[in-house]
Amino acid sequence: MPYSLILDLFVAVLLVVTIGFAVVLNKRLGNLRGDKAALM
Repeated sequence: MPYSLILDLFVAVLLVVTIGFAVVLNKRLGNLRGDKAALM
């Protein structure tokens, strides 16, 4: 396998992991905002 293909696959995997982390973080922040609104 050429090194450029391996590097592209590695970057693609990192991008998918980053997007997944962003989705989870967005859900947690939404829950936190909802809890904050319930306290006020």
